Amino acid sequence: MVQNVVYLIVCLCFLSIVKKDIKEKIIPNKHCIFLLILGLVLGEIDSNITKKILGACVYAAPFMLIYGYGSDFLGKECLGFGDVKLAFSIGSLIGFQGLYQVLVYLNLTFIGATIFYIIYYVLKKEKIKEIALGPFLIFAYIYQSVDGFYV
Repeated sequence: MVQNVVYLIVCLCFLSIVKKDIKEKIIPNKHCIFLLILGLVLGEIDSNITKKILGACVYAAPFMLIYGYGSDFLGKECLGFGDVKLAFSIGSLIGFQGLYQVLVYLNLTFIGATIFYIIYYVLKKEKIKEIALGPFLIFAYIYQSVDGFYV
């Protein structure tokens, strides 16, 4: 029962993040912290808080590398730090299940964003300067949750 309430709150938080990220290209810190706390609450309920903390670190690591080194190599910001914090928070919701799930999550996120960019470019005939990555991070989490990865 408590888990269902927590997941309902997570969904509402996700909707707020998607709306704000698409509109303003900002992921609010308070939402990320709230999701992190909810992930730890779920870890305490399931008595696997260690997996939740490890998941937060593992899921955020590739985004941290892209944030740090991508800007150095390309000379401009590749992704915002809000995306890194959101990946950290989503990692706390997921927990560490293995590297396979992390790779699937990363692929879903970046392939989804790439397909969106291509479709947008074909339909509108204009380039997008910035893509809101938050919705794709959330979409990958929801897809894997529905698909049964995190059972």
